[in-house]
Amino acid sequence: MTGFGKAEATVEDVSAYAEIAGVNGRYLDVVIKLPQQATSLETVLRRLVRDAVHRGRVSVAVTVQRESMPLTRVTIDENAARQYVDTSTALAKRLGLRNDLTLTSVLTCPGVARTEEPTQPDEKEASAIEKAVLAALDEFQTMRRAEGEALGTELRERIGFVQAALAPIEQRLPELNRQYSDRLRRRMAELAADTSLKEERIAIEVAVLAEKADVTEEVVRLKSHLDQFLTLIGGDGPLGRKLEFLLQEMNREMNTIDAKNRDSTVTNHVLEIKAELEKIREQVQNIE
Repeated sequence: MTGFGKAEATVEDVSAYAEIAGVNGRYLDVVIKLPQQATSLETVLRRLVRDAVHRGRVSVAVTVQRESMPLTRVTIDENAARQYVDTSTALAKRLGLRNDLTLTSVLTCPGVARTEEPTQPDEKEASAIEKAVLAALDEFQTMRRAEGEALGTELRERIGFVQAALAPIEQRLPELNRQYSDRLRRRMAELAADTSLKEERIAIEVAVLAEKADVTEEVVRLKSHLDQFLTLIGGDGPLGRKLEFLLQEMNREMNTIDAKNRDSTVTNHVLEIKAELEKIREQVQNIE
């Protein structure tokens, strides 16, 4: 399911801004963008997302602002500075010039002074980032829950359509089974006229063939799967993979019914149900 959330958190002089966006996907894919000095928090933030989301592509973007500059480390290469001073002094002496080298000019020489930006977030920055991501994640989940409720309503309606289309199939089963048995008996009787088949043997063959053509068990299992589907929709936690499995079983039963069926009225209902199950399957792929 899709979703979006954004939030801001401030800890003393540090403010963190987080945006979380999610789109549909069968598997979980988390992409996190952090400021350079905060990349060490990626593992923690990824775990927070994975604890809350189980399917879809989720993007997390974080920016940080602070009133004071972060502590910057300055290092001095004294050996390099000494070489600059010694070389400058020797050159001034050879050329008969006054050596006006100052500390400031030495510090500006390449390689003497180096600054290093923080590679780890300080405690305030880490706290602000985590709070912002958690708040954005709450908003993100709220939006997803609202979408999930709407999707659940739609799925219930589609399952209701399947149940309604299945009812006339179930109602016709006794008549269809009787008609099929009668046709088999007539055909077996015709064959018996040219062979030595006995009535008892004919009855056994008719019963076996009629049972193979009967779809009562498939209809019963399909009704059970539909009830389980509705029960799952009303539950909590990740449901997508369970619903996908049930849909696979529903399609399996429908394919068997379709293969055994010889009645045009039933065929029309079978096609309606299979088309509806395909629509449900497309929607279920978006469910966590």
